[in-house]
Amino acid sequence: MKGGALAATRGVFAFATLVILFVALTPREDHPASLTPWDKADHVVAFYVLSLLALAAFPRTAPLLLAAALSALGAAIEVVQATPQINRDADVLDWVADTAAVAAAMAPLALAGWRASVGPTEAAGGSTAAPD
Repeated sequence: MKGGALAATRGVFAFATLVILFVALTPREDHPASLTPWDKADHVVAFYVLSLLALAAFPRTAPLLLAAALSALGAAIEVVQATPQINRDADVLDWVADTAAVAAAMAPLALAGWRASVGPTEAAGGSTAAPD
């Protein structure tokens, strides 16, 4: 990815992160409308999209490191939501939904890496052994 495109992708990632933080940390009485009727689905959508943006914005960073950072972000949001100043309810299941979304977004990349490491013959069920 060329420098300009990479910078733009990182800008989109930063903007999306700020939007998620704003929505997650806005006090209950000022909270914006939800995307879906189920809170956990909102978490999955937000962190799935954020994960895809992170993969694009930081192509040379190990996906496992990105996954750990995004999961930590979800946990940090829940910790801050537990403070009285935010007037929100912290829920460990919100963090579980965040982390599951990160894993779901990164799983195809892990599968592609595995397929590349075993080679096309083994992945297709064939044998790499020399014929007798």
